[in-house]
This record gives sequence, C-alpha cells and structure tokens, in this order.
Amino acid sequence: MKVAVFGAGGLFGEEIADVFEDSGFEVVRFKHRTDGDVSNLADIESKVAAIKPDLIINATGYRNPDDCKKNRDIALKVNTLGTKNLAFCAARYDADFMQISSDSVFSGDTKWPYSEFDVPDAKTVYGFTKIRAEEAIRTTTNRHFIIRVPMLFGFKGPQKENLMFDVWDKARSGTYVYGATDQIANPTYTKDAAQALVVIAKSKYYGTYHVSNEGMGSRADILSEMCLQKGLSTDHIILNHSEVKFDLRSSYTVFNPIAFRTTFNIRLDDWKVALKRCIDDYEMFFKAGKV
Repeated sequence: MKVAVFGAGGLFGEEIADVFEDSGFEVVRFKHRTDGDVSNLADIESKVAAIKPDLIINATGYRNPDDCKKNRDIALKVNTLGTKNLAFCAARYDADFMQISSDSVFSGDTKWPYSEFDVPDAKTVYGFTKIRAEEAIRTTTNRHFIIRVPMLFGFKGPQKENLMFDVWDKARSGTYVYGATDQIANPTYTKDAAQALVVIAKSKYYGTYHVSNEGMGSRADILSEMCLQKGLSTDHIILNHSEVKFDLRSSYTVFNPIAFRTTFNIRLDDWKVALKRCIDDYEMFFKAGKV
C-alpha cells in the first residue's frame, strides 16, 4: 500500500511517515512546500497523479494562532484550501484521505470533554480554518478520516521549533519560558498517535476520530513535566494565562473519544507515561546518531 504524506518534515508529519514505513507501507514524503504546495492544485495534482497513492495524509498546516489571525488569507490558503485540494486529488485518483485536524475546532467554553459528536465552535482563526477544512473534506470525498489531535509532543521535525528542546535549553541557560495554566487538553506523544493512525487507516472505517493519550494537563504542566523527567529545574517556567495572546486560545479541549475507543478498542497511555517513553526514544535515537 502506497502512502503519500504531505507535511512529512514536521513534528507529527515526520513521525507519521516513519511509523507507516515501519508498519510496512511504501511511503512517499512531501516534506516541505517546495516538494508540493498544497495551496496550488495544479502542483499537487501532478505529483499525486505521478505516484498514484492508495492513501493521502495531510499533516501540513499554518499553525501558530497569532500568525493565523494576522495573516488570515495565508491561513485559509494553507489550512482550508490546501486541504480541499488534497481531498480533491484523493477523490480523483481513487485514494483514501486522512486529515490531521485539531482540538482547536472547539472553544472549550463548555468545560466538558468533547466527543467526536460535539459541534465545533472555534474561537480562533486557526480553529476556524480547520473547521472549514473538515467541511470541505466531507463535501469532496466519502473515503476520508478526520483525525483531531490535541497538544502534541515528540522529537521529530525541526529541533528549533520543538517545545521539548526549547524548554530544556532554557532550563539549562536559566532563560524564562511562559506556560499557560488555562489551556487544558490531553498532551499526546506523536508516536502513539501515529501508531493509532495506522490502525485506523487499515480499518477502512471512515469518519471523524479524536486521538489522544489519557490524562489532562495544561501547557504549563507539560513544560514542567518535560523538565522534571529530564532532571532539570522548573524555576524558569513563568505561569501565565492565554489572555495575553494576540488571538485568545481555546481554554478546555479535553477529549472524550467515544467513536475512537468504541470502534477500535484502543486506549492510549497516560500522557506522563508516554512522555517518559518519548524521552527514552529520543535518547536511543540520539545515541544511534539518528537525530
């Protein structure tokens, strides 16, 4: 089975490509915009036509919420139009389509865990573009999986953009880093999520699924836990609220993955256990010279 992964150079996209490859799939990686510009239909259609994949995975994204609010047209072109273009290519060339969506499609104002059957009500421009992307998929192809994931951690992708490496570096240098206490979600290891995607893709049970590790925590919690598990001080972590951001963040987007758990009988580890495995995996890769 041939899989085309767009966004394969990012934190989650690289992990997805690696896990699918390790699971026996033939993976074609589109790491960067220069490999395939999802906002340019002619560009990506020519590439999809050339390789004829059985599954297209869209892990691209213009993700920073503040940047999305400042550059709404760019956010719509990448997150919404780009998704529609890839879904169109999947439909035209007889491929399944898997979209990596986000917990940011929910406002968090309800203060209850969100199932796959709750109605999205994003408060950020980023979340709005992801909702519109989901709608575009549903009107373009029936053979789709929409995978909503929350705050992710891992060690793949560019290190300079990695939350884990950033908080470690700042702990060692004593540089302050800010962690919001009011952004509550299910922190999730990219490898655990990617392994779940393999199961979902093989199943052909199309639909929308919430995929996350168990347990909840704030952005401040995950920064602290990253340092504690590495034996580093947390004194440099300054607690704040998301109200200081340019675009106000979703406040409580904890998942209640009814469809995912019931359909696949999968329950992922608690996020703190998963973080320990993530750090161990990184140390193993580092010693092997792979990162």
